[in-house]
Amino acid sequence: GLRSNFPPGEKQPGSLSVLDGATGTTIENNVFQVSCPITSRPVIVDAASAATTTLDYTVVEAGTWDDAYGWAGTSYHNASALAAATGQGVHDSSVDPHLGAGYVPTEPSPAIDSADAGAPGLPALDFDGMTAEDDPLVANTGTGAGDLDRGAIERTDPMIVHYTLSTTQAPTGGTITVTLSSVEIGRASCRERV
Repeated sequence: GLRSNFPPGEKQPGSLSVLDGATGTTIENNVFQVSCPITSRPVIVDAASAATTTLDYTVVEAGTWDDAYGWAGTSYHNASALAAATGQGVHDSSVDPHLGAGYVPTEPSPAIDSADAGAPGLPALDFDGMTAEDDPLVANTGTGAGDLDRGAIERTDPMIVHYTLSTTQAPTGGTITVTLSSVEIGRASCRERV
């Protein structure tokens, strides 16, 4: 089954370990980033589980580790090496996921608008209860509408409206004039809705 423990021969646990002949496992739309050096690989699938495990559309940052993947007893430094040898992780990315505060992907994260919308067991809402939203500043490279992010949290670009008011109070039936000065659709990593 799935574990995050100390696999045989490892000094520290992998972020995700598929072990002991687990069957029918799909690892998709995840983001693995470890903020401290580890001596294990973020994704480990043992030989007994590899034949029935599917891995794709995942960001596994390889920069911190000697190897990002352990697959059927062989180590692979990055997604390209894994895909060339096994056919797994063809749509994976091994670059910095650019996670900001609260693990929200920030531009230019490869996690934004790049997930597999057809992944088995995909929840309708993200960890914060939000639906997929297109980031207009990032090309859609995922499946389906292409606007679903990898990882537990969907990135939203806030819209900030700058305005001035003619007054802050008016009698009933009175008028307050709102003058729009600018609108920013931007690169903030804030998750608040405005």
